[in-house]
Amino acid sequence: MHYSLVFSLFFLIALEIMAPGYIARVWNLPALSGVMVGAFPIEELLFGFGIGAYWSGVYEHLAWHRSS
Repeated sequence: MHYSLVFSLFFLIALEIMAPGYIARVWNLPALSGVMVGAFPIEELLFGFGIGAYWSGVYEHLAWHRSS
């Protein structure tokens, strides 16, 4: 599983535990697709996955790291 997706999920779970109902109150859920994974909009999890996929390429470029 992608680390950024795990981190995003951990952050969202912690947010929901510390402030129950925060996501439903703050996120504009009617503007999203309506697909929920548990209590979280799928777009939020896809965003975490996308940022992780993007960042891995940026990191390799900035660090001049070559895959072997």
